[in-house]
Amino acid sequence: MSVTGALAIGIGASSGVTAAAVTEALSALDGCFSGDFPVVRAVATIERAAESEQLRAGLREHSRRWSLAVEGELPMLCYSAEALAETTVPNPSDSVGQRVGTPSVAEAACLRAATELGEGPARMVLHKFVTAGVTLAAANPTGAPLALRPAFPGRVLRRLR
Repeated sequence: MSVTGALAIGIGASSGVTAAAVTEALSALDGCFSGDFPVVRAVATIERAAESEQLRAGLREHSRRWSLAVEGELPMLCYSAEALAETTVPNPSDSVGQRVGTPSVAEAACLRAATELGEGPARMVLHKFVTAGVTLAAANPTGAPLALRPAFPGRVLRRLR
């Protein structure tokens, strides 16, 4: 399957978020795209959110509905707050910046991931929105798709399982 046009989903969550809230928010994200469920290449977030078992459980459950642009398990790209803070986003938040050290998690994470996965700048296709304590955004890689590198500056690769 071609990964051109596949999405990088950025996700941020309040501490204490439940797996049910994550799946509810991801269902709302799916509703933003016409037709079938979106084709997803990767999910991206800040390192500290990736430690939430509830977040990962909700992603594991919901990602079964998506068409994956990769074989095997959906990769979760985890960025440091410093790396995310270097990313220019359309909707930065001072309050998020004060709490987690970067003015954006979802938008910055999806833009960084999409840039890493494509050959050229990323294109934001869904600006951040918040549902059930979960913030989501989506970006498309542009140009030719690139293989996911195991090591990338400011990022850790994790699997959802």
